[in-house]
Order: sequence, then C-alpha cells, then structure tokens
Amino acid sequence: MLEVRRSRVAVSELENCLYFSNILRVNDQSTEKKWRFRDLFEKAKSSVFAEAGAAQRILARECKKEMASAAAELVAERELEPMREMVDGNRTTFVGAQGLVKLALEQYTEILASASDPRVGSWPLMESPIPTVVIVLLYLYSVTIAGPRVMSNKKPYNLRNVLIAYNAFQVVFSLGMLYEHLMSGWLLDYSYKCQPVDYSHNPSALRMANLCWWYFISKFTEFADTIFFVLRKKESQVTFLHLYHHSLTPLETWICVKFIPGGHGTLGNLINNAVHVVMYAYYMLAAMGPEYKKYLWWKKHLTTIQLVSSPLDRAFGAGSRTTKVNVRGRGCTAATGSRSR
Repeated sequence: MLEVRRSRVAVSELENCLYFSNILRVNDQSTEKKWRFRDLFEKAKSSVFAEAGAAQRILARECKKEMASAAAELVAERELEPMREMVDGNRTTFVGAQGLVKLALEQYTEILASASDPRVGSWPLMESPIPTVVIVLLYLYSVTIAGPRVMSNKKPYNLRNVLIAYNAFQVVFSLGMLYEHLMSGWLLDYSYKCQPVDYSHNPSALRMANLCWWYFISKFTEFADTIFFVLRKKESQVTFLHLYHHSLTPLETWICVKFIPGGHGTLGNLINNAVHVVMYAYYMLAAMGPEYKKYLWWKKHLTTIQLVSSPLDRAFGAGSRTTKVNVRGRGCTAATGSRSR
C-alpha cells in the first residue's frame, strides 16, 4: 500500500511539473530557458506514462526542485522596485503601490492573453469583462433602486401583449439554441462521458463557439424578466435568489466563452435551453389570460423540471470549468486543437 501511495504522489508531482513547464516553455521569452523548459516538459511527459517505481519518484523530486528553482528565478526577474518609506512630519506614506497595481494589471493581461481563446477575442463584449460587469451593475441598480423609485407613485402597467410577445421570443430563441447545441455536436459527435473543448478553426468547433456567445447574449435578454416584475409592481417576485441568478449567469457565461467555448460544459447549456422552452411556453400561455388556464395543468411538473435541471446544469457546467490532464484514462482531456494566435 505504501508503494502504491508513493507512486500516486510521484505521478501527481509529475503532472504538476508537466503543466507548469508547459506554460513556461510557451510563454518565457528567453531562448535558453525555453529549451530548458521544453526538455523538462518532455522528461515529465515521458515519466508520467512510465511504469511506477523508484526511478519515477526520483525524477518527480528532480522536476519539483527544478520548477521551484525556475519559479524563484522568475520572481527575481519580475521583482518590484523596493518600497521606500517616506516620513513627512507625523505622516508616513509608502511608495510602491503603483508598482503593485501595475503587477496586478500585468498578471491579468497575461492570463487573458495566454489562457483565453484567441478565436473569440474580437467578438462583441469579449475583449474585457468590464462591459459585462457594468451591464450587470446597471441592471441591479435599475431593478432594486431606480425602478421601484419610479414606480412608487404609479399604477402597475398592463403588459399582457408585451409579455406574450416576449415569452414567445424566448421560446423561439431557446428552441433555436437547443437545435444548434444538437447540430453542433451533442446529437451525434460529442461524448456524453467526457467531451473536451475543441479550440481549432474547423466549422463544427467554430459553430459551437459562436453558439456559446449567443448563449451568453441570451442571459442579457432575460433581464427583462425582472424589469417586467418591477413595471407590474410584483416586488415579491424580485427575490435575492432571482437577482443572484440573473446577475451571476452573464458573468459566468462570459468566462466560459472567453476560455472554454465548447466541450462538456455546453451540455448544461443544452439542458438549460430545453427547460427554458418549456418554462417560457408556460409563461406565454399564462399571459394570454384566464381562458387559457385549463391548458396549464402541468404547472407542478414545470416546477419539478426546474428543480431537477438546476443541479444538473451546474454539475455539467462545473465539469467543463475544471481542466485536467488526461493521464492513463483518468479525468477529462483539457482541450483539443490549437490556440495559436
């Protein structure tokens, strides 16, 4: 048992070495270090798949030591200018905060440049998360402060025709995205066990990435759900859970489009689209008036569908947001294709 445990620890350390040496060999600009990290990467790669034993554990320790040394060198190269204490009478200030901000911005830019999908960088709202964050904040301000304040001395609006048209639009939009999810891979090509993200430029991969962007945009259209509650003075419907869901999903889907537009996480999107087709169809019939109430006998089943689909959506989504190295069949391959820029 001890031998098995040692082998597992060695493989885990080699996987980490494999991951970090790959990042360094791609991003480091020094030719000498690039070759050094490439050799380390190849050595770790071959050892991960080798038979478990003492040689593998020795190399794991060597890799770990080498990566620690490389990390220390990188820290030394990027060391900030020392903070200088300046005393002005009874006031003490520190110079160097600007350097910290600069470092944070550099790290943020580096993550976006190295880990993001270059195919989506020029798409609307995808260059930076700031526009999405601003839109979400404006939404929250409008439905929690500005909207209720404007409606405080007004009667609720009768939005029957608007609600019918809006819900019909959402049914068609969700149905279209459901169809695209199936045609882009889930009907015939994708694996329901483990589907990696395809970062290539082949038509099916680009079709799925484009669909992920439209799914992201659909989350903004759903802000209208809350706006209609405010205009109809249905304050009881604007709960914390409702606001949490509608403000979080645009941010979450932005991350997915920026870094993982495809793969297993889109199965959660497919489930969500299917549920929305049923849900908005129900809302559309309910908005048509009491004479259609007899067609809404399945309301209790809709609630059950929503309760069941929510954890499934989260589970499949979380599966794609964790990238793992596919070693000896364990885990899901992180990606296929190339991220060449």
